[in-house]
Amino acid sequence: SYSFCTLLLTHNKMFLSRIRTFVYLFVAPLLLSAALSVWFEVNVLKSVVKKIDAYLNSEDSVVTIERSGGTIRLYRESGTGLIHIDADNEMDMLFGQGYAQARDRLFQLEILRRLSHGTLSELVGAKALKVDMWQRTMGFKGLAQQDLDLLRAVSPETGAGLTAFIEGVNAYLSKRSSSLWNMPIDLILLGCIPEPFIDRDSIVFQRWHAMAMNKGWQNELLFAVLYSELDADTTEAIRSILRYDSDHLAGGMSSTLGKLKKTSPLNEDGDIGEASVYSNNGGSNAWVISGKHTVSGKPILSNDPHLPFSQPAAWVLTRMTSPGIDTSGLSVPLVPFIIGGYNKYTANGITLGRCDVDDLFYENVTNDRAEYIDSDGAYKPITTRTEVINIKGQEPVVHVVEYTRRGPLVCKLLGYDRDCSLSSLVLQDGEVMTKAWGKPSLGCFRKLMFIRNWEDFKKSAQQVAYYQLNMVYADRDGNIGYYMTGHVPIRDYIGDKIREGWNPDHQWRGWIPFSEMPHSYNPERGYIISANQKPNPGGSIDGSDNDSHLGTIWQHGWRGKRIEELITKEISAGSRGRASWKAVVRLRVLHGPSKGGA
Repeated sequence: SYSFCTLLLTHNKMFLSRIRTFVYLFVAPLLLSAALSVWFEVNVLKSVVKKIDAYLNSEDSVVTIERSGGTIRLYRESGTGLIHIDADNEMDMLFGQGYAQARDRLFQLEILRRLSHGTLSELVGAKALKVDMWQRTMGFKGLAQQDLDLLRAVSPETGAGLTAFIEGVNAYLSKRSSSLWNMPIDLILLGCIPEPFIDRDSIVFQRWHAMAMNKGWQNELLFAVLYSELDADTTEAIRSILRYDSDHLAGGMSSTLGKLKKTSPLNEDGDIGEASVYSNNGGSNAWVISGKHTVSGKPILSNDPHLPFSQPAAWVLTRMTSPGIDTSGLSVPLVPFIIGGYNKYTANGITLGRCDVDDLFYENVTNDRAEYIDSDGAYKPITTRTEVINIKGQEPVVHVVEYTRRGPLVCKLLGYDRDCSLSSLVLQDGEVMTKAWGKPSLGCFRKLMFIRNWEDFKKSAQQVAYYQLNMVYADRDGNIGYYMTGHVPIRDYIGDKIREGWNPDHQWRGWIPFSEMPHSYNPERGYIISANQKPNPGGSIDGSDNDSHLGTIWQHGWRGKRIEELITKEISAGSRGRASWKAVVRLRVLHGPSKGGA
C-alpha cells in the first residue's frame, strides 16, 4: 500500500492539484473564518467588560436617596461591583439595602415571593401546580404572620429594620410599576407587574428557605419506596451504607444515592425534588485558623457557602455602613441584614448543619377521613384547611390540606400511597420557637452587625431557630470559635425512616438545649473546619459514637479531611510553622470548588 500511495502521489499531478484547490477553496476559508470569529468574540467581550466596568465606576451608577432620616448613597465598589450602601442611620441603611436588591433583582424577588407563597401557577400556568400545592400544604403564610407579630413584640428594632428594608424594595418598585414596559425584561416577558411587597413576604420566604435546606424527610420517603420495591434485607443493607458517615462512606456512593432518588416520587414530573431549588449533594466549606499559626498573628477565616448555581445568584454580596456599623458579606434576596461576613471587630462564616429536623409518620386514618389514632390510643379529629390555587389560563384548583397533631398529611401529594404526616422544625409556630431559645431568628442577623466578642456571637447564634448552620467565628483579639445553630428535636429513635405516628415511643420530646449543641472555642489545635461533616466524633452532642441525637444525614468527611491535610501542610511549611493569607488562598485553589449544595 505504501508503494501504491507513493506512485499515485508522484505521478498523478491532477490529484495533487485537486487537493490544493480543495484546501484553498474550503479548508483555508474555514480556518480564517474560525480565527476571525475567535478574534471578534474576544475583542467584543473585552469591550463589553470595559463598558460594564466603566459604568460601575461612573457617576451614573451612584444613587442618592433623600429620606426623612437623612441621605442614602448607593454605589458599586471599584473593581468588584460590590454594592455599597452608606446612610446616616441604621434604618435608612436598611431602606437602601431593600432599594438596591429591588434595583438589581426585582424579577428574583417576585419569583421567590411567589414560590414561597404558592402562587407561581398564576404566573406560569399549570406546570407549577404541584409546586404551589406543596407550598400551600406547608402553610407558611399563616406561620409567618405569627412570626411577624412576635418579632415586633419581642425585638422591635429588628421589626423596624425589616419594615425599612421592605419600604426600600417598594420605593424602587414604585418607580417602575406605572407600566409593564418599565419592568425588567424577564417580567415583561411574563407580563407581570409585581404588587407592592409587605413585611410578611420576607418571613414567608425565610420559612420556605429554611425548609428547602432540610433533607431528612426526603431520605425517609426514599427508603419507604425502596422497602416497597425490594426485600427488607437488601433495603437495610442499602440504608446502612447510605447513611452519611464521614469515616466509612465511599465517595462514589453519593452518585448511587442520586440515582436511587430518581426512582422515587420526589423527582417525578418536576415536582417537589426540583421545586426545592436548593436540593443538591454538593457542599460548603469554612475554616478558621488561630493567630498562633499565622504570619500576622491574627486569625484567618475562609468561607465558601455553596448553593446550586442560579442566575441571579442565591446570595447578594453587600457592604453596608452607617454611624456605628460597617459590615460586609452575604445577604439573602428578600431578607435584610448580613448573614455571613465581617464587621470591624469580628468575622463569621456559615455552612449547612444538616441536622435531621424533619420526620415522616405513618398515620392510621379512619375510612371517612374524619379522625386518626394518636399516640395515646385515642381518636383525634383530622383538621382541614382549604386553599384555592389560581392558574393562568385555567379554572382555579381547590386544594384541601389535612392535618394531624404532628403536621400536614403529605405523602399522597408526593405520589406515595399511604397517609403520612410531616413533622418539621420549620412548621412549628413562632411562639414555640421563641419560648424555646429566645428571640426570633431574624434578630440574629441584625445582631451580627454589632457583635464585638465571643459572648456577643453566642447570644446572636442562640436566636437562630429554623436554620441548622455551622457558624465559624474569629475576632481581632485572636479568638476563634464555632457554634451549631437551630433547634433539633429530642427523639428516642434514629430518624432515618418513616415511623408510626400512633406509637408513643416515636414522638418528639422537646428540643436539645442550645448549651448542648456542638460548639468549640479556641481549640488547642488552633483551627476549626466545617464542611457539612459530623460536628463531633460520631455526630452526637456528647461526642460519642452514637449519632442518633442530631441525625444521620451528614455529608462525607473527605472534604473536611482534605482541608485539614492542606491546612496542616501549610502550617508546617510556613515560616516557623505559620500560615499566611496567600497560603490560605492557595489552599482554596488546591481544594477546588464544590459542585453545589450548602
